[in-house]
Amino acid sequence: ASGALACADMALMFPMMKPYVAGLPSGSMLDADIDVGGNMARLDIRRMHLGIDGSVLLNADGDISDVLNPSRMAGDITFSGKIGNLSPWRRMLADALGDIAIPPMDFDGDISFGGESYDGSLRAVTSGGRLALDGSFSGKGADYDIDLTAERFPVSAFMPTLGVGIVTGRVTASGHGFNFFSPDTGIDADLDIASIEYNR
Repeated sequence: ASGALACADMALMFPMMKPYVAGLPSGSMLDADIDVGGNMARLDIRRMHLGIDGSVLLNADGDISDVLNPSRMAGDITFSGKIGNLSPWRRMLADALGDIAIPPMDFDGDISFGGESYDGSLRAVTSGGRLALDGSFSGKGADYDIDLTAERFPVSAFMPTLGVGIVTGRVTASGHGFNFFSPDTGIDADLDIASIEYNR
């Protein structure tokens, strides 16, 4: 199925969406192209394309099983997209983001999940910089692994009040638990900063 819907009409059809589209420019359209098969036991997402002109573009494909049973739900999803001009959404996002900004960027990645375990990767390119993240998390054991690489990544584009500009480096960490007062909690981390610029 494919089609387009004016965001203003979407707000009339679904009043709960009105706060999310209220600040968009007049005439903004939601484009959708979705090809899904299967059933609730196994949903095959052959193609999903969603876009709001000038703001957000998302493409995804993959599969999800046991859709109606959250405790057993599992899936593999690959995604890519673009984030453009989010200034019309700024009022809606203000409470959630605080001083954090979201600059224009391209991104892609994948995620596999099942039960309380997650494994995925994310690549993002913005303002001439790159960010790569690989990670896994097991909710049952609270075990996690993270590998984050930044190449001339503009931290100030996301956190303008932090005072940090462009960063190149890598962080790896693996651990168990998040209660740092517990003797069962442990973490092994390595930080390698090749370069960092501070804003004045």
